[in-house]
Amino acid sequence: MPTDPALMSILGPMLEIGPRVLLVMACGLLALAAVRISARAIRQGHAGVFLAGWALGIVGVCGARIGFASLAFYGRPPIKLSPEYALQA
Repeated sequence: MPTDPALMSILGPMLEIGPRVLLVMACGLLALAAVRISARAIRQGHAGVFLAGWALGIVGVCGARIGFASLAFYGRPPIKLSPEYALQA
């Protein structure tokens, strides 16, 4: 049986990155639901539902993209800008 510090060293990163992974998965499911809503709206001829499906799809794809970007920077040290660079901008 692992001790408490050993267990936290194993589970700590998983608990920290878990919500980000769940965000990406939820946004992917939202985009999938939007595709199904849009397909049904096309078959039934409802333009308003079709536009709502597209809006949900855009939100889902953008949310997934933001989630993937946050996963890409996980564990990296923050970027420190030099004062000379800040003055140039």
